[in-house]
Amino acid sequence: AAVPMAAADAEPRATGFWGASDALHQFCEPRYAISYHFAEFWNSISSAIYVLVGIYALCHRQAREDIAVAVIFSSLIGVGFGSALFHATMLYKYELLDELPMLVYICCCLFAKEEIVMPYVSKTGYRFILLAALLFSTCTYLLLAIYEVFVACFTLLVLMDTALSLTWSARTQPEAVWARNAAIAAIVSAKVLWEVEVQYCSTYPSVWSSETCFSPCRKPRRFGGLRLIPARYVGVRAFCAL
Repeated sequence: AAVPMAAADAEPRATGFWGASDALHQFCEPRYAISYHFAEFWNSISSAIYVLVGIYALCHRQAREDIAVAVIFSSLIGVGFGSALFHATMLYKYELLDELPMLVYICCCLFAKEEIVMPYVSKTGYRFILLAALLFSTCTYLLLAIYEVFVACFTLLVLMDTALSLTWSARTQPEAVWARNAAIAAIVSAKVLWEVEVQYCSTYPSVWSSETCFSPCRKPRRFGGLRLIPARYVGVRAFCAL
């Protein structure tokens, strides 16, 4: 008997337009389950949020006039395009276009905080440290091709960025402090859900599928009474708020 098209399209394919995946890190979303041209359809199109946030910010004159802020949101746009391409293909060469811009992005965020460390480190010295950290992280990751190396380097840079933001005072910078706290809450929540997804992806494949919340052909699944949303949808890489 013929299989209905909708049902056939909902089943993951072994491969698709881009061929077999050779990415260092694999995600829970089934390969080519939605489209023959997208290895991970939902992960790919959700990356548009980074591009939209960056463009929205740059539409404001104040953001464009501040070089540091403009560079941060420009790099966020780059992360969005790289992430979309990586998840659409799940190929290593495009994985680099997702992860390396993330290193650039967080270093841009750190660059914007150079005034915080100026009483302790010269501006030139601080910039040299950031450039060295970026080059070390990038070269080490490229040479070893180990995903955990990227995660470790990126995490250390995020922790450094967060530590600097903790010097802000709620009395003199209430808006910045509110944005910092909201960003930290979003980052922690996303990290927790990310780890849960990684740990239980293979254990509950029917729960952690690409159709969890967004597929028009499936009803949202529930686990323990909770509607599940993949970790990557819990906010954007909003370290710029720090």
